[in-house]
Amino acid sequence: MANVAPTAHNVATSSYNLVQVPQSSQMPSDDAIVSAISSILASTDLASVSMKQVRDKFSHVFGIDMSPRREFINQTIQS
Repeated sequence: MANVAPTAHNVATSSYNLVQVPQSSQMPSDDAIVSAISSILASTDLASVSMKQVRDKFSHVFGIDMSPRREFINQTIQS
């Protein structure tokens, strides 16, 4: 991941794999959403987490309100 676009930066936390996060308040791409959901779910006990909790973690990771993409996020989590 040495070649990171200049409009994005990387965020690494103990709970998540390396995720590219847009610096602006723009909504992330579908691919970025799927990647972040995969990272969140891989490090979460699926029996004790709700979709809302995943969306909340997601909003925290991206630093923006993800409510407009709620349906896409829910469908991605379910699949």
